[in-house]
Amino acid sequence: MLLVAHLYNLSERQTEVVASDSLSIKSSLGLGADAAPPDHSTLTGFKRRLIDNGQVGTFEAMLDDIVRVAREMGLPIGSIQVDEGT
Repeated sequence: MLLVAHLYNLSERQTEVVASDSLSIKSSLGLGADAAPPDHSTLTGFKRRLIDNGQVGTFEAMLDDIVRVAREMGLPIGSIQVDEGT
């Protein structure tokens, strides 16, 4: 979920809403269509621990690396993809 937040510059609350409404994000998280994503406070708590331990920069660099590698592999990272399902 934090990768989604990173890609689209979303707050933790916005990320929870997007993950709750998007079947593709739920699928990538391993959640069923009727399952709720983690609460925004879980994301906030995780980020708070990173900040408290001085690791937020390392985490953000890791997210940047994930995006870079995905783009190098030709994945359309950073754009919203909509596929017709019928």
